[in-house]
Amino acid sequence: MDTDQTGEPAAVGWRFRTPPGWPEPPVGWRPPPGWAPDPQWPAAPPGWQFWEPDTEHPGWYAAMAQAEPSVQPSAVYDAAQAQPIANWAVRPRPNQGLGIALLVLGALVVLSDILSAATAPAAVHAFEAAAAEGRDPAQVMTAYGAAALLYSLVLPPTWIVGSLWLSRARANAVLIAPDRVRLSAVWAWLGWWVPVVCFWFPKQIVDDSWRITSSVAAIGPRGRYRNTNLWWGLWVAYNLAANVYAASQNPGIIDIIMGNDLPVNQGVVPALEIAVAILGVLAFAAWVPVVRGLSQAQTELARTYKAWQHWMAG
Repeated sequence: MDTDQTGEPAAVGWRFRTPPGWPEPPVGWRPPPGWAPDPQWPAAPPGWQFWEPDTEHPGWYAAMAQAEPSVQPSAVYDAAQAQPIANWAVRPRPNQGLGIALLVLGALVVLSDILSAATAPAAVHAFEAAAAEGRDPAQVMTAYGAAALLYSLVLPPTWIVGSLWLSRARANAVLIAPDRVRLSAVWAWLGWWVPVVCFWFPKQIVDDSWRITSSVAAIGPRGRYRNTNLWWGLWVAYNLAANVYAASQNPGIIDIIMGNDLPVNQGVVPALEIAVAILGVLAFAAWVPVVRGLSQAQTELARTYKAWQHWMAG
């Protein structure tokens, strides 16, 4: 096996080990011909071993070896450029800003659910009092109506920002391993609401993007991939409950079930509002670490790319 001047192998299955105080390069990076460390970086400790076995990402090096079988390192920093990422010429984009915006909008959606649950009993009482006085309950203004208005206002931008966030996450993952991303880009937008596929498509894109990103980026504990089943199960339960309840409030549905007589309570059921709100809070709580984790991993990926550019320019 070929070695560099440190006496360590510099071939498939080995990775460059950075001395203390040096920036961490991307997975699979090897110093190109003529490269030298920045003189402002601290000197490597005496006897520092620049190469070590890579047990975390052997697949990337195997793919690298197949793509560049003729590469032969010859000196301490004299090795051909390795690119485990499919297309480093296209810069990965940070995703933390969109992630924060998504969480803020999601919190507003949950807040509207909580407000609806809190104001539903008073609204029903107001509707019943109006009916007893011979007034049209539909004309009664309540805080419940304001909560419903808030929900209708924040839902569209939440879907737009969520789709942008998921689309960017997928695009960054495609730069690394396009063959491991199972769904096309359009499903980052349509997968949230298209019948049937909405039950698993968004989760697949999240899982693919997070697994791929965390497998190559130098990330912290928050950005490492974690199982998303809890979040997705709560999300599906929340959406099913909310959609069924919303459908039951639709005058057309009520006409079918009860004829032309709209219930005095205008379709508002406090117990169901509370159930939807609880599911919403739980789903959002499980959603927060998913958004933060994937966003952090993708932001670190973008930083890794900048470090890679700096190293190559050094």
